[in-house]
Amino acid sequence: MNNVFLKLSIIVCLLFAIGFVVAKKNSSSCGDECVTDSTVKESCSSCAGCAAGGCGDKKVNLDDIDLLSDLAEEGLPKMIDFGKNECIPCKMMEPVLESMRKNYAGKLEVEFINTELDPASVEKFNIRGIPCQVFLDEAGNEIFRNVGFLPEEDIMAKWKEFGFEF
Repeated sequence: MNNVFLKLSIIVCLLFAIGFVVAKKNSSSCGDECVTDSTVKESCSSCAGCAAGGCGDKKVNLDDIDLLSDLAEEGLPKMIDFGKNECIPCKMMEPVLESMRKNYAGKLEVEFINTELDPASVEKFNIRGIPCQVFLDEAGNEIFRNVGFLPEEDIMAKWKEFGFEF
């Protein structure tokens, strides 16, 4: 009897855990994801816009994004951080990216690409580990990449090493 009870308890626990994961993944609340299907809410930046009620006005279909053509139009150097919301080092990059967006607005473009939601960009940039920061010059040519957490000071030192002063 105890053996049957133990087996049933384990099955119930597993079903509960699976249900929780599925519910969390399909949650319509923005949370860290700020995503529905293959769209990203354009006004969201680490869900700060959600807290201010700004999220959800505009959506960008990830299938329509062509990063390289966007780079050529802007004419600014760009750092793209590839990661995902469940990754601890990726989460550590969030405040770094936000600070850089604020401190270098109009001088340096700082992007985040969720690797789970944009596999085409992952393939295009040959991303093999996350977080991965890819540095691109004004023409969209890759000049450097780093895999792992990188503090803002080290990022800016690397830009300076390549002759960029912001």
